[in-house]
Amino acid sequence: MLRHTTVWSWWTLLWGPLPLLGAATAVHEWRLSARKRWRIGVMEWLALVWANVGFAVCLAGVWVLG
Repeated sequence: MLRHTTVWSWWTLLWGPLPLLGAATAVHEWRLSARKRWRIGVMEWLALVWANVGFAVCLAGVWVLG
């Protein structure tokens, strides 16, 4: 069975779980931030939003160029 698969299927198998892990981590961080919203300043919120937008753009780029 291993001889009948392509290289792309192996890359997907190896790297596929990483976007899922990244998305799960982002969701978890957002939930934690929402619980302690009053402790986070405006600049920290902007940095968090910017980091998540950057992550989403990178995932979209990988998906489109993939």
